[in-house]
Parts: sequence; structure tokens; C-alpha cells
Amino acid sequence: IALNKEVLEKDPENATVRFKLAEVYSWGGYYQESTNQYQQLLNEDPRNMKTFKALAQVYTWDNRLKEAEEAYKDILESSPEDTKTRVNLAEVYVGMGDWHRAQQEYQKVIDRDQQNENALKGLDKVKLELMPIHEFSFRYINEKDGGFRANTFSYGFKRAHVLQKGNMVYGAYYLQDLRETGKTRTFGNIVELGGLYNANHWLDIVGAVDLRSYTQEPDFFMGGHIDTVLKYAQKNTLLLKYERDLYDVLDNVRGNRYGVESNIRLNKYISLGNSYYYTNFTDDNTSADWYHRLTLFILEKKPDLNFSIGYRFRDFQDDVGAYYSPQDLESVVYSLYSGISIGNHSLYGNFKFNDNSDDIDNYFYLLGDSYVISDTLVFSAEVSFFDTDEKYEAITTSMSLQLKF
Repeated sequence: IALNKEVLEKDPENATVRFKLAEVYSWGGYYQESTNQYQQLLNEDPRNMKTFKALAQVYTWDNRLKEAEEAYKDILESSPEDTKTRVNLAEVYVGMGDWHRAQQEYQKVIDRDQQNENALKGLDKVKLELMPIHEFSFRYINEKDGGFRANTFSYGFKRAHVLQKGNMVYGAYYLQDLRETGKTRTFGNIVELGGLYNANHWLDIVGAVDLRSYTQEPDFFMGGHIDTVLKYAQKNTLLLKYERDLYDVLDNVRGNRYGVESNIRLNKYISLGNSYYYTNFTDDNTSADWYHRLTLFILEKKPDLNFSIGYRFRDFQDDVGAYYSPQDLESVVYSLYSGISIGNHSLYGNFKFNDNSDDIDNYFYLLGDSYVISDTLVFSAEVSFFDTDEKYEAITTSMSLQLKF
């Protein structure tokens, strides 16, 4: 990099060296710097297809998929027979989760070149992604708090369909078995309908409605959530959320939760997260929850390793008894996450420590694995443990089997 920059200082019109500098920047993950160099070359020679293709590739690597899409489409308008560029466009659609448009572009390549290996492999992958997903799941939660004991067993089935333009719909059924010390054993039936609507490249809407019935109060409950995700400035997001949930089944405590979250990626190594949630409970309580987080991405991909530190403030209404948490609780939250792929396994782990102002600190441990048995069969398992300095602890175990057919 230094050598190329030195040459350009003496000869700023040297297009060959500027192109090389842009390449070296992109190989090192300095995508914005690479983009700047390619843009300068295009300002001087707007019809240079080699530079235009290189810029589109950098957009793809930098996850600026909408810009990559527009660039590749512009190239194909001039050169519709360019199969390599069309494969690249299909891969952009794969990155967007727009499987139908990816399928169309791969098919156009194969119609022109029936032996194109990249298009054939890509088309096979797309066909798999378009298959309906059938998921069988099991979850067990064991909670202890002094003499209090609670066990929750959940069995579920979910079917999801991928639609055009990255949209998705699903339906699910869950059977819950809840057992708590001193309480009547309760069974619950839950039907959930939901999906994802990809409005455009900067707006996603995710939502679900669930209908629940129980063998004791509450006999019937309708809940759900809707999330509006705004994507801006390449990798930043703003989430607006509403959720209606049953926070305690056996005590029939319900709540409406409103929230906003922002995530700002400052550079390839650092992101800032901020969130605020307000919940109105049916037991005349309310809560407010603020959380601010700084995340350092130490390694990304093969393996993943990041560390975050955050400040959290939870405030429950002062004129009623504490609910699930002390009133006016402040926490410093430390979190370490790691993930790695080994063969067909994707292993991950997370450790969190909450240093709380009431001197009752929290510890959270999680381990998980996703094992690809075949192209159409994936098994996942996860176990987590939550503990406090005093007496409360909870163990959660979950397993799922995903089939495509």
C-alpha cells in the first residue's frame, strides 16, 4: 500500500498503480478506501468495465448488496452475454436471500452455457433454499429459587415457506407442559403464524401472531410481535418493536412491550448498540430498560470472536412490589462470544457476567452446535445455564431437527 501511494503522489494520473492500490485495499478488508480509489478511476474513465466490475465486487464483499446489484445490472445492460457478471449478480441475490431472482439469473447463464460449473452449483443451492422447511423442536427449562421449583417442557413443529424477493411465511404449533411448586400443573397449546416482508433494500418487517389456550387460567391468550427494521448507511440498523406477551403463565401476568434499538458499525472492529424498552404489565406494574453496549470484533469468520461491555439500567414502578428484578437496578454487562466451523459442525459459545448494583451478580453460560447431516437435514442443540450469587438458577436445553422436502 505504501509503495503504491508513494508512486501516486509523484504521478497521480497513473491509472495502473491506482487500480493496484484499490485491489490491495480490498484484499486487506479496507473496502471504503478501495471504493474511493475505484470511484476516482471511474470519474476519469466512466466506461472502463474492468474497474466497474472490480467496484461491484468490493460492494459485494462489503455487504453493500443493493449497490452491487445496480452495478452488475448496469454492466449487463452493455454486455448481456457476460456470464461471469451474471453469476456474480445471482450471488448478490443469494446474499439478499432473494432466492427466486437468483434462480432466474443462474438459469439465464445455464441457457447460454450448459456446462457453467458455478451456475450449476448455484442453481442446486437455490433449489434447496426454496424447499419448505419442516422443524421439530424440544425445549426443557428447569428453574430453582430456594424451595421454589419449576419445570417447563415444550414440543413444537414449524413449517416455513420461502416466497419471492426474500419474503417468508411460517406456521407453528407448540405444546407446553408447565409444572411449578404449589401450583396446578398446566398444559398449553400455542398456534403461531408469522413471516418476513422485505419491503425494499432498507426496510424489513418481521411479525407473528400467536394464539394460546391453557388448561387453567388464562384459558385463552392472543399475543405476538411486530419488528420494523430500518437499514441505513451500509451496515447500521434501527429496530422499532412492539410485543404483547404472557410473562408469567401460572400467575397470568401479561404485558405490552414497546422498544427501539439501534446498532451503529463504526468500522470493521467496533460497533455501538443502544436500546430502550418500556413494558406495561397487567398487575399494575411498569418497567423501563435502558442498555448501551460497545462491541469489539476481535476476529470475524474462521473463527468469530468478539467482546462487548455495556451499561444497563432497569427501573420498575416504585409504588408496587418488585417484579422479577429489584427496582432501579444498574448493571455493567460483560460478554464474550466465540464461534467456529469444524467440518459439518458450527460450534458457538457465549459467556455473560452482570455486575449488579444490588451486589447480587448474574452469570450466563451458553454452548451450541449446528450439525449439517446432509443438504436437507440439520440437527441443532443448545444448552444454557443462568445463575445468581444467591439462590436462583435456571438450566435450558433445546434441540431441533430441520428437514427440507
